[in-house]
Amino acid sequence: MLNYSSPLPLYQQLADIIQSKIENGEYKVGEKIPAENNFAQQYNVGRPTVRQATDILVQQKVLQRKKGSGTYVLPIKKEIDLFTLGGTSSALEKTGTKTETQVIESMKKIPITGPADHPFYQQKPLYFSRLQKVNQIPIIFEKFYLHDELFLGLEKKDLNNVSLSKIIKEQYYLVPEMAKQYLAIYQPDFEIQKLLQTKQPVLQLKRYIHFKENENAIYVLMYCRTDQYEFCQTIFNQ
Repeated sequence: MLNYSSPLPLYQQLADIIQSKIENGEYKVGEKIPAENNFAQQYNVGRPTVRQATDILVQQKVLQRKKGSGTYVLPIKKEIDLFTLGGTSSALEKTGTKTETQVIESMKKIPITGPADHPFYQQKPLYFSRLQKVNQIPIIFEKFYLHDELFLGLEKKDLNNVSLSKIIKEQYYLVPEMAKQYLAIYQPDFEIQKLLQTKQPVLQLKRYIHFKENENAIYVLMYCRTDQYEFCQTIFNQ
């Protein structure tokens, strides 16, 4: 049910509910979801709120509207949208494959002495790293740097096999407003070769995640194998 006292917008909460119903099979691929009026009555919200919720899922290509017919659940594609603000765990879940998230370095505060363009340069952010696997095959290695005061207590959470973005949204009531991302081809060093089990070049991403009044609150260094999945970006007309 919707939490009317939560700082998360009702439309975002409703979008999450619809998403979970799709993931647990209540709304199946190819089927039409209930009409906007049904959702409005069931959750005691206005139709504009329902439309905003379904707009999010349409943009994420979870749903598709068919003029004069309704809104339908789209098939899950074997691709990972690394530009989604929901994070890599959510992106991997949408592929419909079984994933495993393994913490490699436990969360702790570390001093950042370089490079100078690091968003936490000369600060002590929270840091941890993790490895994403699909069918026991390592796909993505991530290094996270997080604002220590904004995410106070996060180091006490078990971050194995959980979505970091979900924890941040549900327990810290924070949803990222935007992110900036830089891509490059990277020849992996020994650490990355060992973790990703490849000596081939990988895709490197530097992700800067901004929250309201907290720019660069999360910085992620990400290394992705490209021989197992296609990594994509979805662009919307503004």
